[in-house]
Amino acid sequence: MNFSVFFSEMEKKDLQKENEYLQQRITHLESINRLTLDAMDLAMSLGNFDKPISSFGAPDDILREASRRARRLFNFHTISFYFVSEDDADFHLFFCDPESNTPYIEQQKDHLIEKGSFAWALRKGNPLIAFDQNKERQLILQSMVASSRVRGLCIGALKEDVIDIPDVTLSLFAIILRSTSGLIESFELYKLIHTINKELEDKARNLEEVNTALKILLERRDATIQEIEEKMLLNIRELVVPYLERVMRTQLSRQQKNHLAVCRANLDNIVSPFLQRLSTKYMNLTHTEIKVAEMIKEGRTNKEIADIMGLSKRTIDTHRENIRKKLGIINKKANLKTHLLSLQ
Repeated sequence: MNFSVFFSEMEKKDLQKENEYLQQRITHLESINRLTLDAMDLAMSLGNFDKPISSFGAPDDILREASRRARRLFNFHTISFYFVSEDDADFHLFFCDPESNTPYIEQQKDHLIEKGSFAWALRKGNPLIAFDQNKERQLILQSMVASSRVRGLCIGALKEDVIDIPDVTLSLFAIILRSTSGLIESFELYKLIHTINKELEDKARNLEEVNTALKILLERRDATIQEIEEKMLLNIRELVVPYLERVMRTQLSRQQKNHLAVCRANLDNIVSPFLQRLSTKYMNLTHTEIKVAEMIKEGRTNKEIADIMGLSKRTIDTHRENIRKKLGIINKKANLKTHLLSLQ
C-alpha cells in the first residue's frame, strides 16, 4: 500500500468537507444578510400605518391590515386578536382570520390559559413560542401594549413548524403589534373626540336656535310693551284729560279744585315714564317740551295747552319755538303738527 497516496486522499476528503462546510456557512450568512436587509425594508413598511386614522371605519379594519402585514412574516394557519373588555376585565376574541377557525383558536386560548402560557406572554413583552393543545402546530403569542398598559394578546398558529425563527423576524412581529395597539388606541380616542365634537356642535346649534327664539320673543315683548304704553298714553290724553279740563273750567270750590289738581298731577306721574321713553322720537326735548309737543300733535292750540298746563300763552309760545329749533324746522311756513306726526 502506498501510504503517501492514502494520506493524500484523506487530506483531499477533509478539504472537500471543510470546503462544503464553508460553502454552507457562506450560504447561511448570505441568507442572514438578505434577511437583515429585508427586515430593514419590512421595518420601514410594516411598522408604519400610512393611512390616516379617519380612513379606518372600525377597529376590525386596523386588525385586518395588521393580519395582512403579519402574514408577510409568517405563514399563519390562523391569526387572532384578544382584547381586554372594560365591562368584565376579561379577554374576549375581537378578530380572527380566517373567521371559520374561531372554534380552534378559542380552544387554544383556553389551553394556553390553563398552562399559564397566556399570562406569561402578557408579562413577557416579547413574542413567546408555544404549541397548540395537540402539539400539531406552533403558536406565536405577543402581547399588545399601548400607553404602558396591556390592551390584549395576539395568538397566531403557524401552518407548519419552523425550527429556527430568526430574532429579527420576531422583533418585526412585535413592532407590527405595538403599532397596531397604538393605532387602535388612537382610533378610539379619535372616535371619542369626534363624538364629543358632534355633541358640542349639536348643543351649540340648539343654543343658537334658542337664542334666536329668545331674541325674537324679546323683540316682540319690547314692541308689545311700547304699543301698550303708547295706547295708554293716547287713551289718557284723549279719554281722560279732556274731561278733567272741562270739569276744571266749571264752577268748583277750592277743595274740589285741589282734588282735581292732585288727580291731574297723578295722571302726569303715570304717563311721565312713557313720555320719557318716547323722548327718543323728539331728540333732546325737555320733559315740558315733550308734553307740549304731544298736545300740539293732538291739534291743541297754544291757549288750550296753556290752560291745561297752567302756564301763560307766552310761555307756550316760547316752548313751541324751542321745539322748532331743536327739530331743525327753520322754514317758518312749515307746520309743526305735521312734522311731529311724521316722526311717529
